[in-house]
Amino acid sequence: MSPAARSGRTVVLRHQLPDGSGHYDWMFEVPGRAGLVTFRINEVPEPRGPGVLRATPLGDHRAVYLDYEGPVTGGRGSVSRVARGRCAVASATESRFDAQVRLDGWASAVMVRGGPEGGPGPPPGGPWIFRLEPAGQSDILE
Repeated sequence: MSPAARSGRTVVLRHQLPDGSGHYDWMFEVPGRAGLVTFRINEVPEPRGPGVLRATPLGDHRAVYLDYEGPVTGGRGSVSRVARGRCAVASATESRFDAQVRLDGWASAVMVRGGPEGGPGPPPGGPWIFRLEPAGQSDILE
């Protein structure tokens, strides 16, 4: 993990849409950044790596979602927390995401490494792949 990475909070919210469908939003707090780096995922991340998740980058979300559960404005459904924990984000760009993550209840941290599914070049908002790998020891998330 880069020395520039600092610890923040992370949350996985179940977003139930008005039509009954839903997905999960995985949000990451990056110290010094106004909003939460946010990805739509179709399943809850598991600590047993290696694992792969498909993800779709979304715009930054308000920090209130770290603690919020309830209706989403504009009739866009509701959110409920399914997981939370700590993260240390080393990179969060349009083409790369790297973080060490430890959700509450996990015995150890994992590295989350992601980028566009086809490599650099897909338009923003296109599909990404997250790879979850066991992380080494880190005092950042202890």
